[in-house]
Amino acid sequence: MGRFVCSAIRRLLTPSPPISESVPDVSPQESPDVSSRESLASTIDYGRLLRWIKTCDSRHTATCITIPAADRPHQIPEWVIDTQDACIVPGRTATRYVALSYRWADALSESERLMLRRSNLAEFQQPGFLSEGVASRLPQVIRDTIDLIKKLDERFLWIDRLCIIQGDEQTRFQAEQMDEVYSGAYFTVIAAASSGLYGQGHSRQASSDSRLPRHSPLEALAEYHYSRLLKSKWAERGWTFQEQILSKRSILFLDHEVFWDCQHALWDEYKLDPDLAGSPNSYVTPYNEMARRLQSNSWPDFSLYIELVCLYNSRQLTDPGDALSAFSGILNRLGRSYPGGFVSGMPRLFLDAALLWQPFSRPERRTQENGGITPIRHLPSWSWCGWRCVVDPWSLRSGLAYIDREDTLPTCGSASTWRTENLVHWSVLSKDMTKKQILPEPSLLETYKSLLQGEGTNLPDGWSRRRKWLRVFFNHKSDPDTRFQHPVPTVQTPTDVPNQETWPFLVGEITRAMLRVRSILRPKDAIHAEAAPKISVFKLRQFTEGPDDIDDICSVVCLQDHRCRWAGILRLMGDDEIHVGADIELIAISSGSVAVSDLESSYEERIEKDGFWTYRGGLTGIFFDRSPSRSGSLLPLVSLGNPLNGAKGNEIYQFYNVLWIERKDGVAYRKAAGRVPKTIWEANCSSPARVVLG
Repeated sequence: MGRFVCSAIRRLLTPSPPISESVPDVSPQESPDVSSRESLASTIDYGRLLRWIKTCDSRHTATCITIPAADRPHQIPEWVIDTQDACIVPGRTATRYVALSYRWADALSESERLMLRRSNLAEFQQPGFLSEGVASRLPQVIRDTIDLIKKLDERFLWIDRLCIIQGDEQTRFQAEQMDEVYSGAYFTVIAAASSGLYGQGHSRQASSDSRLPRHSPLEALAEYHYSRLLKSKWAERGWTFQEQILSKRSILFLDHEVFWDCQHALWDEYKLDPDLAGSPNSYVTPYNEMARRLQSNSWPDFSLYIELVCLYNSRQLTDPGDALSAFSGILNRLGRSYPGGFVSGMPRLFLDAALLWQPFSRPERRTQENGGITPIRHLPSWSWCGWRCVVDPWSLRSGLAYIDREDTLPTCGSASTWRTENLVHWSVLSKDMTKKQILPEPSLLETYKSLLQGEGTNLPDGWSRRRKWLRVFFNHKSDPDTRFQHPVPTVQTPTDVPNQETWPFLVGEITRAMLRVRSILRPKDAIHAEAAPKISVFKLRQFTEGPDDIDDICSVVCLQDHRCRWAGILRLMGDDEIHVGADIELIAISSGSVAVSDLESSYEERIEKDGFWTYRGGLTGIFFDRSPSRSGSLLPLVSLGNPLNGAKGNEIYQFYNVLWIERKDGVAYRKAAGRVPKTIWEANCSSPARVVLG
C-alpha cells in the first residue's frame, strides 16, 4: 500500500539526477528564440487544455470536481477577480473560480506593488479598474493568467495579492484558510516558468516519438515533468507547496511546456494524452497519492504527516516567520482526522514521537522579518517549524509503531522495532505564561496501546480485532484495508473549524541530568563511487542523496557521565559553541526501545561505532573525525558502552530520549536531541522538576 513515508520522500525529497542520467531525452525540441513572450503564448494549444478539463470533468467527477458552491459556503473566498468586468467581486457571486499558484518576486519593484488593501478596496470593486493603466502595475504572470482564463472560457479568478486584503488584521486568518481556497477551486493554474506564465527564450515544439524511451515512456515522461518542476524557482518557495497538494487538479506551466495533473491522471502535449486509444495514457504521481490521502483520511495518518513535513520544511519563505502559516492549509486538512489537532505544527496525539525530529542537514533558525504575519515566538525551538531544514524522516519512525508491520512498504526495509513511550504530562503556556492548557492526547495514545493485550478488552467504537495465524491486528471500519498494531484515537465528530494552535511554550515535570561531552565527531572527508551499469538509474532515485555540501552534514556528540561511563549520543544542530570536557544539561522527554538489529541503521550510533556513514545506496561515503580527545579532564571510559558493540541483533536496547537545552530567562531552548541508555540516565538524573520549553 502507498501509506508510508519512504517511497514518496525518496522520490520527491532527494535531488533528481541530471536528466541525461535518469531518463532518455524526452524534452521538447528547442530552437533559437524566435521573438517574444507573445510568440510563446501563441504556441499553446488552448483547445488541448480545454479538452483536459472537460475529460477530467466527465471521467473523474467523484474525486476531481468540487461540489457546488451552495453546498460548501466555508470554501468560498471573500473576493475573486471578475476577468470580464476587470474588478473584484464577492466570492459568493461566483459559481466557480480558478486559483493561481505563483512565486512572488523576491524584490518587488514599484510597478509590481499593486495589492488589495483596505484603503483601495472600493477602487478594486469598480468595473474596469484592473484594466488599462492599472494592469501595467501587475506582474506579467498575473496578466498572462487573466488572459488564459478568458481563453479557457472561465470568468472568475482567485489570486492572493488581489483577493486577500494585505496588511489587514484578517490577513493571517485568510492565509490560514488556503486549504479551502485551493481545494475549492475548479482547477489551479501553477506558474512555474522562469518568466510570466509561459517562460522565455525558445519556441515550443512537441517531441517526436523517436525520442521517447522504449522501456517505460509514460513513467519516464512523468518523471521528466516533475524533475523539471522540482528544479524550478516556484518549487523552492514555501507557500506553493500546499497550493499544489491541496489543489484537486492543476494546469502546470514551465518553460516551453505545459501539463495537466489531477487526482487520477497526468497528461501532457507529447504522449500522455487522454484521447490516445488502445494504450495506457495517464500516470499517477506521488503528489496525487498524497493529495488523495489528505482529502479522504478518516484516521490520524502519521506517515502522511511525516511525508508532508519533510517535503515542505526546507522551502524558502520571503518572511521566515510565515513558516506555519504557509503550512496551515495542510494542517487544517490533517486536523480533521487528528484528535486535538496541532500545536505549533506538532500533532498533539503523536507529540512524544514528533518531538524527536532531527535535521537531515544543518538547520537554520527561523527569525522574524518585517511584514510577516506570524510572531516569531510561535516558531518555538522544540518544533521543526522553528528551523529551516530538511527533516530526517527516519528520526520520526517510532511514531509509526501503531501500523501493522506487514503493511510496511518493502522500500522501508525490515519491520521497525523503534518504540517511544510517554513520560511527561505535557501542557502548553500562552505568550505571557498566564494561560495553561493540558495536552491529554499523548497519555490517551498510551491507553490505546494497552488494548493490544487481552482478547476480552472492549474496543472503542469503530474498531475490531482480527487474528491471522498467531498474530493479532486491528481494523477500523472506515478503512478496512489498513491493519493496525493497536487502535488509535479518531475524531468522532469531524469539524471544518481549523484545529491548530500556536502556543509558544511547552511545559512539564521533567527529569534532568548533567553529562559530559566525551567527543565530537565531525565529517572530514567524502568518497564517491559511480553507479554500476547494471543498477537502474530509476532505482538510484530511491536512495537518499545526502546533503550537497559535506559542511552541511550534522556532527555527532558522544557523552559520558562523571563515572566515565558511556552515556549516549546527540546529533548536533549546527556549529554550537561546545568543546570536549564540557558539562551540558539534558532533559528526558520520553522513553524508548529498539532491537539492536534496527539500531545498526541509526545515524548516530553507527557513526560513533564506525566513524563512517553512507548515502546513495553506498555510493557516497562520509568519514568522521574520531581522533582521540586531547582534553586532560577526561579519563578512559570504564566500558565501551555503545549498544552496537558486542550485542546480539535480537537484544532490546532501552533508553531515554533527551534534549540538550540552554536556559535563558527561565526558559529552556532546544540545542540538540539524542539518546541516553536507561541505566545511565536513571543513575544520574534528578527528581522531576518543572521545565518550560520555548
